[in-house]
Amino acid sequence: MREDIASILLSEEQIHTRVRELGAEISRDYAGKEPLFVGVLKGCFIFMADLVRAAQIKSEIEFIGVSSYNNGTKSSGVVQITRDLQRDISGRDIIIVEDILDSGNTLAFLKSYLMAKGAKSISIVTLLDKPARREKAITAEQAEDLLFANKVVKHSKSNAIVLAKGKQLFASGIGQTSRVDALRQAIEKAKSFNFDLHGAVMASDAFFPFADCVEIAHNEGITAVIQPGGSIRDNETVDFCNKNGIAMVMTGIRHFKH
Repeated sequence: MREDIASILLSEEQIHTRVRELGAEISRDYAGKEPLFVGVLKGCFIFMADLVRAAQIKSEIEFIGVSSYNNGTKSSGVVQITRDLQRDISGRDIIIVEDILDSGNTLAFLKSYLMAKGAKSISIVTLLDKPARREKAITAEQAEDLLFANKVVKHSKSNAIVLAKGKQLFASGIGQTSRVDALRQAIEKAKSFNFDLHGAVMASDAFFPFADCVEIAHNEGITAVIQPGGSIRDNETVDFCNKNGIAMVMTGIRHFKH
């Protein structure tokens, strides 16, 4: 045994047996179908390779990079897309493959995200489960609103902030020299139309240099945020969201339209 391993919880044969059992279940449940296995990078790849071989059905594979750990061992609660899908999944039966189900943040967001992209059905297969680490995750409604708001802000003049709810644009603040000014403009416009911002989401075309925007958004009742990330002060924004129950997704992609 390696010196850095205290004990072995599951033997190689136990793992192989369970993977074969999962493969048999998938073969039965997806008989006559052609599911798309979507592996969550990077921990899934060995498990997924064995699982696809064990499932005796016609299938395809795809990978997505999603993380909520910020290079740590405990989920930060903030989901970041590090690699998006490279194909259209509309109408496909999706099997998400992950090595460990931990806080549930990543998989909850990913399931909602893939449904919003048009998946016909979604199942999740994990090798290990840590139920003691479960946390509140992004809801399906929030995921749909975040994707919608992110599409709108992509085509808005920088600096841009978009507020939305129920896949409806409430207001946008655009063309401002300050991201805070863009947010305040959006809030003022939303209120002028008597929109209730409680439960709304916020999208930004670039990162938040400070935590002030998420603090203002929180005070207005906004519960979820999507932004590129990349600020040297990202941790301040992440910490505020975690402490105040705000769901946040970092896409890693800036828009900047001038």
